[in-house]
Amino acid sequence: MVFFAITGDSPDGTVSRDAFATVLWWVIGLLALMWALMFCLPKHANSQDH
Repeated sequence: MVFFAITGDSPDGTVSRDAFATVLWWVIGLLALMWALMFCLPKHANSQDH
């Protein structure tokens, strides 16, 4: 969605290249955020026998 919002349906190759570079930064940022959030997960699952 970010890619098409940036290009605005323009067939220009330069706009597509810039949009792709912007999308790559979004992907890198989101992957870094997910990696950082993994440290908030518990190390061991709580096992309670009923």
